[in-house]
Amino acid sequence: MVGVRVDRDTYLPVNDQPFESMQASGGGLATSVNLAYSLALLTSGLDHADVLVPSLLVIDSPRKAFGNNPSDRQRAAEIY
Repeated sequence: MVGVRVDRDTYLPVNDQPFESMQASGGGLATSVNLAYSLALLTSGLDHADVLVPSLLVIDSPRKAFGNNPSDRQRAAEIY
């Protein structure tokens, strides 16, 4: 995604809009961003011993947050 970055003050992801507004809209986009952010933290922690984050990530039913339109189904399939 173009325009995705981590905010230097909050350390939260930003995708052309603040993370809080993406979460408020709910649905597949918020789930995708949450999952990508968590995977990035996990990867950083596993690659760098000085980054103190949990070394286990449990992803519980991310498909529940997606709609049933073609783009949501595609995004869910890509996650799995």
